[in-house]
Amino acid sequence: MKQHRWMLSVVWVLLLVVMTAALWSAAPGSARANGDTLYVAPPPSGNDSNPCSLTLPCATVQHAVDVAVEGNQILVAAGTYSGVEDHSGMIQVLYIDKSVSVKGGYSSDFNTWDPAAFPTTLDAEGAGRVVSIVGTGVSAGLEGIVITGGNASGLTVNCPPALGTTDGCGGGIMVYEAEAHIIDNIISGNLAAVSADNRSASGGGICLTRANGSVISGNLITGNFASQGERGMGGGIHMNYPYGVEVLSNQVLNNVATTGGFPAWGGGIAIDGSGAVATISGNQIEGNQTNSLATGYGAGIYHWYGASNFTGNYLIGNIGDHAVYLGAHEGGRFEANQIISNTTEVGILLFNGSLGQTSVLANNIVARSGDSLRAQAYSGGPLTVSLLHNTLAGSGTGYGVHVTSGYVTMDLTNNIIANHGWGIVNDVPAESPLTADHTLFWNNGDNGIVGADPIYGDPAFMDPDGGDYHIAAGSAAIDAAIDVGEPGDLDGDTRPIGPAPDIGADEAWRWVFLPVILRSY
Repeated sequence: MKQHRWMLSVVWVLLLVVMTAALWSAAPGSARANGDTLYVAPPPSGNDSNPCSLTLPCATVQHAVDVAVEGNQILVAAGTYSGVEDHSGMIQVLYIDKSVSVKGGYSSDFNTWDPAAFPTTLDAEGAGRVVSIVGTGVSAGLEGIVITGGNASGLTVNCPPALGTTDGCGGGIMVYEAEAHIIDNIISGNLAAVSADNRSASGGGICLTRANGSVISGNLITGNFASQGERGMGGGIHMNYPYGVEVLSNQVLNNVATTGGFPAWGGGIAIDGSGAVATISGNQIEGNQTNSLATGYGAGIYHWYGASNFTGNYLIGNIGDHAVYLGAHEGGRFEANQIISNTTEVGILLFNGSLGQTSVLANNIVARSGDSLRAQAYSGGPLTVSLLHNTLAGSGTGYGVHVTSGYVTMDLTNNIIANHGWGIVNDVPAESPLTADHTLFWNNGDNGIVGADPIYGDPAFMDPDGGDYHIAAGSAAIDAAIDVGEPGDLDGDTRPIGPAPDIGADEAWRWVFLPVILRSY
């Protein structure tokens, strides 16, 4: 037994030695030995005549990128880095056209990484864009950096048209035909352009064009403007043809598509590009605005063409005609999103579709955002949509579901329609077939189309005044749905928990009492 314990002690010591060696090999100083890391610090320690080493860092991030080779990592100490340069007709603080990563948030000796304590700021001071990342085959990273002061007015090279001739794009960051990994940054106070004469501007914070495989994750994107003139698209983010792009767990707050009363698209996020599939998941999209008249398309999210998937996003307090505008959605899924208390006429507007494609909206909560859902289409873009296990709750007025045109085919199963002036209404039933099954109606002025096997009763929302539309014990929705193959609910809980699924977005938890078996020893 003692020999066994001694052998275990030796094993633990060896493991500790190996782990310590691994940690040292990952430290900034040791990484320099194999030439894969460059260092940047403000003057006086930083100087662009230095070799960008740990002990002799460069003074500007641009110089470090210029001397870097493919695969290098550039670590940047705390400080503010400004001053713009012209590269390939684009003016910015930092121009990246090679596969390198830039990581800020380091202490002056590079021993500590803490972006909050040691902020690294790239500030264009209104003289140009902050960062441009360009080039097919380029895979570049930005992490732990404050991106601010960008103004891309007149910087039109590689900009998408954005529903008009462009006056500029990507005030904070512009990515063109490159794969960018934009992680844990603060992107704030940037402007795509002051557009005029019916021209447009897009991507106040970030603009991506054909940036296949890019990832935007964990960023705070706040207080950016697509346009401070006329037509604006994507106050926070604009993505054009976003093939395989992932937008994950960001805070997209208080961005504006255009400050004027002009046409505007996507106060928070705007997406366009037929055939493209992006993933927009787990983002907080709050307080964004389309234009000064509180009109415009998609205050939180604007989508035009493509089959992007939207999952687990939370939209609140956005201002415009619609919280979400899903235009020409080519068969993607809109799932487990919460759209609550937006100053909008419509929570979700479905406009047009793609022949042969069905858009699925499942396990969403839409509450107190005007009409919960409106659908319309025309002959060139017939819309087919399936609504499964959604909770649609009004504030006493408006519609739960409103079909306002022909060329719409809609199937509703296992949805809650509560607290609206009208429940389900189809203005053109001869041209737009609509079926409803196992709908729970509660406290509507007129339920409208009730369909097959309706249920009438209180859904017993947990705390609707506080924005919580989960269902409580005693809800009429519990065990009242039919199985439509949805494996989970709004929170990812398995369906069903009881003998049958629950109606609406939430599958309520049940207390299960099991017998206690006592055993004597």
